[in-house]
Amino acid sequence: MKDSTANITYTYRDDRGFTIVELLMVISIIGILASTSAVFFEYYRSKSKSTEAKLALSAIFTSQEIFKNSFNMYSNCLQDMGYQFAGADKSFYAIGFPSITANIDASVHAMAIKEGLPIGICPANQPPMENQTYYLAGNGAGGLKISTQADFVSGLMGNTNNNLDKTIPGQTSDDVYEGLGTMSVPNTKQFTVAALGIINVDYSSPSNCSLWTMTSEKLLKQHRKGF
Repeated sequence: MKDSTANITYTYRDDRGFTIVELLMVISIIGILASTSAVFFEYYRSKSKSTEAKLALSAIFTSQEIFKNSFNMYSNCLQDMGYQFAGADKSFYAIGFPSITANIDASVHAMAIKEGLPIGICPANQPPMENQTYYLAGNGAGGLKISTQADFVSGLMGNTNNNLDKTIPGQTSDDVYEGLGTMSVPNTKQFTVAALGIINVDYSSPSNCSLWTMTSEKLLKQHRKGF
């Protein structure tokens, strides 16, 4: 009988694993991918935080419009007009009017009182006041945050008057980042409200952190990304 296994050829593999060079290449690739992912993760995390500014400014715009429909004027008295702040323990942004004193025309304010504005609420010369005209941040990237009025004001580039430049909003060299008109004539019935926040550790000073504004025309502008 012919041995059916006589013509079988056996092959043996050399299974000694990866070489050092191959392992180093794999580790290098993993490192590159990990570092790239970390950069993108930080970018999108910061970008998601900036959504807070847009939502808060939109809420202020709504409060201002409701107030104006009732009393034919805007004001900087955010708390009195019903704006609900998210809370300093949650907010990455300081928001509101941190430095201006209202300069509402006396006759306009008197008419608002006749239309039902309670006396003592939203005065014509409302000064800056924490938790009334502005709110400070309770959070910030790397433990840094806009937690003082001085930081908030300095982050607005020192533009602290009521002279609202509406020619090309956000584009002129003397762009005003907060403001409130006198309400005396149609082109002074306007406001610009600001949101300033530290949302990335690489942009951690009031002068370079995230800055947004919204106007009475509902123009939302990002002046500085801050990430």
